[in-house]
Amino acid sequence: MPWGILLMLTVAVQETTLSNGMKVILKEDHSVPLVNVTVVVKSGSVYESDSTLGMTHFLEHMLFDGTETQTRQQIRDRFDEHGTYFNAFTREDFTAYLITAPSEFLEDAIENQADMLMHSILPKKEFEKEKKVVIQEMHKDRANPESVADEIFKKVAFAGTPYAEPVLGYEETIQQVQRGTVWNYYKRFYRPDNMIAIVIGDFRSQDVIKTFERVYGPRPSQPLPKVRPIPPFEPKGQVLKEQVWQFPSCYLMVAFPALPADHTLAPALEVLTEILNSSSDSPYLQKVLYSDSPLVTEASFSYVRHLGFEYLQLTLKTDSPSKARKALALLPESLEELSSLGEDVVQRVRTSILASHAFESENLTYEGMGLAYWVALGSGYDLYESYYQRMGEVTVDQVLQARDQVFKPLRYRGVLLRPSQGGKR
Repeated sequence: MPWGILLMLTVAVQETTLSNGMKVILKEDHSVPLVNVTVVVKSGSVYESDSTLGMTHFLEHMLFDGTETQTRQQIRDRFDEHGTYFNAFTREDFTAYLITAPSEFLEDAIENQADMLMHSILPKKEFEKEKKVVIQEMHKDRANPESVADEIFKKVAFAGTPYAEPVLGYEETIQQVQRGTVWNYYKRFYRPDNMIAIVIGDFRSQDVIKTFERVYGPRPSQPLPKVRPIPPFEPKGQVLKEQVWQFPSCYLMVAFPALPADHTLAPALEVLTEILNSSSDSPYLQKVLYSDSPLVTEASFSYVRHLGFEYLQLTLKTDSPSKARKALALLPESLEELSSLGEDVVQRVRTSILASHAFESENLTYEGMGLAYWVALGSGYDLYESYYQRMGEVTVDQVLQARDQVFKPLRYRGVLLRPSQGGKR
């Protein structure tokens, strides 16, 4: 069956806004007696100020620690008693809280999840302990070259935007933060009209809507908090800053301005990204990674979307700054070689993308997490679904148009990281 037809055979999806302002996406699928509920809160590091850096991630930890009526252990026991999986994650643009529960216990699971999100007390006895947990997480990340490289890259590439700051914040900020500051941040952002709920699986939509109306309460009377404007990512020319760091290897990371998800060529750009990452199909990897004299030990491309902008990222790892620069210089001619791209390659790559998407859609938790990214960035289910329908129709010509949109003229901003001494030039 062709992918375009297969993707049309989806379950009907309902999108609605409740009287309390909460947006809800409901996808009923009664094939398995399970339900995933992912609640997206429009609260991420891009919503923070200089004085609240790291608050979003720290707050995510605190919301598992107790409410007005339950201790941390009671919250966990309540989920565990009914076999409910629960977790959360924080990104630059949003925070997501997810549960996957047996259908028969769905109402109780939603109540427990809402209690965490709406009625936390940020227990004083847990506050200092969670500081230590978050700081240990920072130490772990900052002992990892890839994590440190990514943090430095974003600080350089996205200077002047909220995306230049790390999601975890900084150790000194977390050490000094007072409970009152976190409490004020919590009350500003955790409200039903600043949330989107995604419900996928075996449930009745009207029953779930009534539950959400009840457990999340009325719309607050005060207006939503204002957030910092996000300037567009518009690099002028080719900017590559060289910086010394503490690790022995060299990393080169650059960002090229890319296309939003609603652009007609966005699916083609994802296909292009996968072609550039292919060991067999990428002219670029053949030159820099798989030649007889490789310039790099690792090379990858990624297509990243955010609230304010999108970018295509190239990451190279090597043993000398000169090799990294040579590898970057080979990109334009490698991109030109894609002009002879065959339909068989495009078909193979788009099929692989769609197969991965279909696999993830079979898992309620994965689908909820994947859809969270889309809705947090302002997209609805219609765009999410049509994106993958269009993916099945991507042509060679569209891939080349996407290439030209992103790489002509060649504009980027990035960083070259090298060891302070002993590294090859």
